[in-house]
Amino acid sequence: MLINRIGIERDQNGLEAPRAIVEAAQRRFRPILLTTATTVAGLLPLWFGGGPMYEPMAITIIFGLLFATLLTLGVVPILYSLFCVLSREVQGIRILKSTGGIVPR
Repeated sequence: MLINRIGIERDQNGLEAPRAIVEAAQRRFRPILLTTATTVAGLLPLWFGGGPMYEPMAITIIFGLLFATLLTLGVVPILYSLFCVLSREVQGIRILKSTGGIVPR
């Protein structure tokens, strides 16, 4: 959903990539955290009273979800911005090769 929101910010709202990434992360921050919090809260009874079979499963799901939330809110925007920079660099190289090293104006 975060990557989709970045695309919406770029296409429909006309924002440049860095600003679109920040705007999308701000708009999706609350829904992502609330979804994580409610899921973790729902799994806490299973963790504390689920018995020997369900307790490890609940712990695994809780900490996996928390880790995935950190990746979603931290790593995904960083990687997206790096790929945008790399994409611009590759396009610039292609333009230079196609024009024989002359930068078009």
